[in-house]
Amino acid sequence: MTNKRTKNKPKGKTQKMSNARAVLKARVPRLVHTLDQAAIEWARLLADPCNGRLTYSCYPVGGAGTVLMRLEADAILFSGATETGGLAAFVPGLGLGLASGTAIIGDTAASTITIAGGITPGAGFLASNGYSLRAVAACTQVCYPGTELNRSGIIGIGVMSAGTLIPNMTTADGGGNAVASPQALRIACQHVERMPATMVEARWFPGDEDANPYNYASRPTAWAQALNGRNAIVVSASGFPVSTGIRIRNVAVYEISLGSSTTTGQVQSISAPRSINTSGHVLKFLADKDPQWYLHTAQKIGRAIGSVIDYAATGMKAAGTAVNGLALLAA
Repeated sequence: MTNKRTKNKPKGKTQKMSNARAVLKARVPRLVHTLDQAAIEWARLLADPCNGRLTYSCYPVGGAGTVLMRLEADAILFSGATETGGLAAFVPGLGLGLASGTAIIGDTAASTITIAGGITPGAGFLASNGYSLRAVAACTQVCYPGTELNRSGIIGIGVMSAGTLIPNMTTADGGGNAVASPQALRIACQHVERMPATMVEARWFPGDEDANPYNYASRPTAWAQALNGRNAIVVSASGFPVSTGIRIRNVAVYEISLGSSTTTGQVQSISAPRSINTSGHVLKFLADKDPQWYLHTAQKIGRAIGSVIDYAATGMKAAGTAVNGLALLAA
């Protein structure tokens, strides 16, 4: 007598358990692991603010009524006759470049911090034509401007909340209660290295408050009070030769509402977001690709080149094996 029961067909309790699993699987929503096209374009721009294709962000409120612009500033700071250290910060969400206001001599010497127009992208243009702005992408690049023979010192760079960092420094408009030193700021940076032979870069990513446009007309007198919830790129430098300083280049992509920065301007319209993805989705996507995607250093370049060499070596080994196999077949 032939047993018609197949091994792959569960019966009784097994069948019920299988049905229960199917129902549970159907009830659990699938997590979205992919980005739509608008989010992908923004992710590319966040990862390459200097060269990426201009695109709008994925903030909850769209940027209708604004224009996209890429602006930059480049300057040598801390090159005084006695200076061997310096502090700098860039707060893209406020269109604001900051730097130590007094000469720093040594690693533990402290300074106040003030507005630095020389490292504020588009400072002159925004002062005359920018009514409000919202940061889309930004980066800070640091390099040594002196001779290789005299290259010395240490650099710290990173991205952090401006609200928790910068108000701890004494500011001209009463935004803080203490001064900071290169050593104190360097401890908070994600990346520290000897004065770079080429260039080190940090790419900005938005904080919670950066989704809200900032009224540029209020910046000159109220910037310290507007720091909370916005992210900043910070730089700590010390130990470099006097009369040399460091070169800082800040690049930013903005959604700008044009108008007079002192009176009125075109108000940004409230519109639907471009993407179903949020900024959190985009940042997670970038972090999954590389947890330190926002840093561009010589060490990372070296690791990438090493990976390419390993990959090429593996390919050559495989090709050699294939050639040997063909030779055996020919024999």
